[in-house]
Amino acid sequence: MNSVPNLFNNIIDDALYTVNDISELLKVSTETVRRWFRSGSLISSTPYHFSATGADVKDFIVRRQHRRTGDTNAAVEGP
Repeated sequence: MNSVPNLFNNIIDDALYTVNDISELLKVSTETVRRWFRSGSLISSTPYHFSATGADVKDFIVRRQHRRTGDTNAAVEGP
């Protein structure tokens, strides 16, 4: 996925991203993002609502990409 490094440029590690933010970044529905949080695939940074740090969002993207490609040894470089 060539767009991963470009996407990483738009994600600030220490920023907090809401369901809507993540939905827009990854071009999926808000319900999909909520499902990822509920399943534990995407880790929530706050105890009472779904949000994640940029670093956690990047980690999720990398894990998801590796799962899709089946490549557990590949690394995706950020900026």
